[in-house]
Amino acid sequence: MNKYVIFKMFLVFPVMHVILAYGILTSEYWYLILALGFLLHYPLHQLGGAIGYHKLFSHRAFVPKQWFVYLSTFICTVCFFGDPLTYAVLHRIHHKYSDSELDPHSPNKGRFHAYIGWMATYKPKKTDMLMGIDLMREYPWMLTFRKIEWIVPLVVYSVLFAVSPLVFYIVLFAALLSMNSMFVTNAFGHNPLVAGTDKSVDIKWMGKYLNPIFLHKNHHSTSNKYDYGCHGIKDYSTGFIERILTKNTK
Repeated sequence: MNKYVIFKMFLVFPVMHVILAYGILTSEYWYLILALGFLLHYPLHQLGGAIGYHKLFSHRAFVPKQWFVYLSTFICTVCFFGDPLTYAVLHRIHHKYSDSELDPHSPNKGRFHAYIGWMATYKPKKTDMLMGIDLMREYPWMLTFRKIEWIVPLVVYSVLFAVSPLVFYIVLFAALLSMNSMFVTNAFGHNPLVAGTDKSVDIKWMGKYLNPIFLHKNHHSTSNKYDYGCHGIKDYSTGFIERILTKNTK
């Protein structure tokens, strides 16, 4: 991975956790940070990572209303997911080469590797970006945004802290929960002990109570479906979807 990603994920990302811990331990409204941050996390994660970066950009499962493209991108950058083009390309590589040597974050090399360690060791091929050619054609701004996406969280969190440190900590807690939810999915949505080439597994209680993406074997077999085939993301659909596709990028 490039030096910026390593700097962000192995320095900035841990520091943000330390800042959050400081805010929780020193604020008289610590209970609001925890409660409201936890409540905010789910809609942020679903509208940003799960529906936007994942189903819209990575799998092209639906045609969105144009404003949702920018909303999901904004949410995900605030939640430290990075730019949509890089995310989509990496996720498509993961699906194409699931649990092989070419899979960027298979837990075959350990849970920590799948969680975050892969970012320090993964070396993308020059041809990898060809997997995102459809996105570059439809959303040419993504190529420029790759270079400047860090500006969004920097500005947002600076403004939030200046206006209200309490709101800053609430949003930060929600954002870090969202990001860590993705990392946990990478680490535990596959089981190295499972036979076969694709070692994705369903963790039913986590899929039911935490996040439907933990029905991960279901997702790998039905990645082209908008709703994972297993839960109520459609509750969000009426406002931002033009139409659901039947043929798309897996």
